[in-house]
Amino acid sequence: ARSAIMSTEEHNWECTRKAVLRLPEGSVACYGIHPWFAHRVTEGWDDRLRAQLEEWPDALVGEIGLDKAARTPETRKNEYHLQKEVFEQQLRLAVELKRPISVHCVRAVGKLHKTFEDFPDNGGLPPAIALHSYGGSDDWIERYLNLPSEVYFGFSDIVNNSDDRQKEKTVANIQAVPDDRLLLESDLINPTEINGVLLDICALTAEAKGWTVEETARRTAENAQRFTSMTGRRPGVEIV
Repeated sequence: ARSAIMSTEEHNWECTRKAVLRLPEGSVACYGIHPWFAHRVTEGWDDRLRAQLEEWPDALVGEIGLDKAARTPETRKNEYHLQKEVFEQQLRLAVELKRPISVHCVRAVGKLHKTFEDFPDNGGLPPAIALHSYGGSDDWIERYLNLPSEVYFGFSDIVNNSDDRQKEKTVANIQAVPDDRLLLESDLINPTEINGVLLDICALTAEAKGWTVEETARRTAENAQRFTSMTGRRPGVEIV
């Protein structure tokens, strides 16, 4: 099956490239700096990211974002100011190159939305945004959908279905997401376990939406195809 492979820091961009080259046609490479590793960037990282993305015109920017909970092993602090600086630089690059982005967000749903809300003054937003393993409340969903970009919400079994309380919240969120903005994901490092966790989150989504598992798989695959193919597009504008 086609896959979207997320990188997390510069040293695994090459691994991401090699993985995608071995996967079926239509698989997508995603290059970026994850907020957990924003404090490790070295001088010129943004120029090297630009070069990587320009070499791969179908690549997405990811995984990027903000995380108010994470503490670095080096400083044992939450390096939020560095996360924000690196995130905004990648956001500017995604806007300029017209690439969709995959966003990690923990305990920063409001701060992330404020960043997006203010960004049109800095040149606009990327053509599409995926909030992966979305863990915010359902009342934020409509606010994100009102942004001047196509915003998608991803859900994974490992993050969004870890216990009964989390499951209840996830069902409410899935029901609040429009059918054409819903994505499913594994959010795993080990590819050998992907099929099982995708089937589990697919079953939960089917239950929440009142669909069959087959319909859920088809609909979310179509959404994923649309999201990943929005390189070079502006929101709501078809290339002809």
